[in-house]
Amino acid sequence: GRVMMFDDTGRNLGQLSTGMWFNSLVPSRKRDELYAVETYFSRGVRGERTDVVTVYASKTLSPKGEIKIPAKRMSALISTGLSVLSDDDRFLMVFNFTPAQSVSVIDLENNRFVQEVATPGCAAMYSAGPRDFYSICGNGAFLHLELDDRGRVMRQERSAPIFDPLQDLLLTTGSRKGNTWYFVSQKSFVYGLQMSASGIEQSQRWSLVNEQERADGWGVAGNHGTAMHEKSGRLYVLMHQDKPENYQKPG
Repeated sequence: GRVMMFDDTGRNLGQLSTGMWFNSLVPSRKRDELYAVETYFSRGVRGERTDVVTVYASKTLSPKGEIKIPAKRMSALISTGLSVLSDDDRFLMVFNFTPAQSVSVIDLENNRFVQEVATPGCAAMYSAGPRDFYSICGNGAFLHLELDDRGRVMRQERSAPIFDPLQDLLLTTGSRKGNTWYFVSQKSFVYGLQMSASGIEQSQRWSLVNEQERADGWGVAGNHGTAMHEKSGRLYVLMHQDKPENYQKPG
């Protein structure tokens, strides 16, 4: 794995080597640091496995340290929700899959692994406040985790189903504006879900295509096909012409 960084003019700022099966680089909002969840093997591509959160200095790109975590973090195609910062930058949540589903909690102020939390049937993580996270579940519900100041789970509860996965499943990649996460569905609808410490609720739902476009086969596309431009308040969604079940093809 590797990270290549550019500024908004296209100038190359540098590159990081990030071990095996790299997913994403997470920038801190409060510290001059970058966080990468990395996997290494004692014999290069085999042998004893070690998973770490590597802390890089954002100005020099030099590694500042490593935090060892359970060697079970999920490797997947580029996806939001596999490593997520709390809104106050205190904790990093790393999603695991063995195929048992769980989350590793890392304290970034004290550079230590805190605990592993089981999240059966629920995947990916979405931050929703200083200590609150949500995970999307297979039955259309969401799992809510709230952490205390030590990173321990003080509340863990499931919501009622928000959507029907048998009728129109949501893609796990979401884009956020404020306290609303926007998800697109296999049938090309947008769901606006408000997430907070007090709970989750659907606030918006609309179709990305009109009837003629839907008849012509237009639909959502890509493994990570959405992006939010916060300043303009615009949601961008990759589209293509194909069958709804081929939503993962490029857009």
